[in-house]
Amino acid sequence: MKYAASHDALIVAAATPDPTRSSPGREPEPPRDYWPASAPGVLSVIDMDARGTRPDGAPATRGADLAAPGDGVVGVGPRGTGHFIGSGASFAAAYAAGTAALVRSAHPELSAAQTAQRLTRTAYPADVPRLDPYAAVTSVPDPVGRTEAVRDDSVVMPPGNGSGGATRRAVWIAVGGGSLALLVAWAALVAPRGRARGWRPAGRRPVAGTTGD
Repeated sequence: MKYAASHDALIVAAATPDPTRSSPGREPEPPRDYWPASAPGVLSVIDMDARGTRPDGAPATRGADLAAPGDGVVGVGPRGTGHFIGSGASFAAAYAAGTAALVRSAHPELSAAQTAQRLTRTAYPADVPRLDPYAAVTSVPDPVGRTEAVRDDSVVMPPGNGSGGATRRAVWIAVGGGSLALLVAWAALVAPRGRARGWRPAGRRPVAGTTGD
């Protein structure tokens, strides 16, 4: 870890082990610190479920820097085909590590410590801040130097590509399609009658010629 820190690498670690099957009636273990998450300079991450709370049976810890999805995570299997579903803080740490990689790719000027600070400052407020990957990548610092969850102009959709433009295009396409359908129906109704009349205007009948005595 000292070698990684000396090369400005951000170390992300699961704050707790992944849950294991416990015997019925067994008392949960008291909160404790785990290595290497508790080491100085390490970004420790705990798992949370879809409700934003710790999953049932998750090991307890005395503290963590960040929370990320870690319950029922679906991914590729370790071998063969199909998918793998797992739960635990190690999955949450993988989410945080991936987000950190995106942040350092978008902002290469940030140090490892600044990247960790950005992840926690742009997270959703909670007892343990909840990871927000989009805000971590796109937020911009204010003049005081704090990182605020303000979206960068570089990710704003250009005019004409938003949902309003898409809606207008969809309406015009629907109107055009409906008009074309009505035109086809009208032609199918009128064409046979026109052929029967020899394409003469409606309401006029041919007049037979007369001869004088």
